Amino acid sequence: MARWYYDGRTHCGNFQERCPTNAGLPSGMGSHYLYLICNCRSVEVRVYPNPTIGILNIESESEIQIFLYDLSGKLKIKTSQPLGSGQIDLSDFPAGIYVLEVSDKTGRKKVLKIEKVE
Repeated sequence: MARWYYDGRTHCGNFQERCPTNAGLPSGMGSHYLYLICNCRSVEVRVYPNPTIGILNIESESEIQIFLYDLSGKLKIKTSQPLGSGQIDLSDFPAGIYVLEVSDKTGRKKVLKIEKVE
């Protein structure tokens, strides 16, 4: 997956699959308009256990922002975590599915489904 720049906008996707014509470029797109910016990688994070009965461990190799939403989109937790490992406590939350969004300072992001069980 790569991030690429064309016509003043940044695009992200699998370049080879998106661009099957004109030597890898969409028709009408000259190579002088295309600039490869960087790999589209999500933030490296390890979250466990999932499902959880309460404590959710979060490990990362960079400083991260953590957002936890319920399925209605309501923000339940917003916190930051320095490099290394930390925890968030879901013990008082009802059982169900939650959405965990983790991002770093470079804008890389990872979204995970978290299941809270009794």
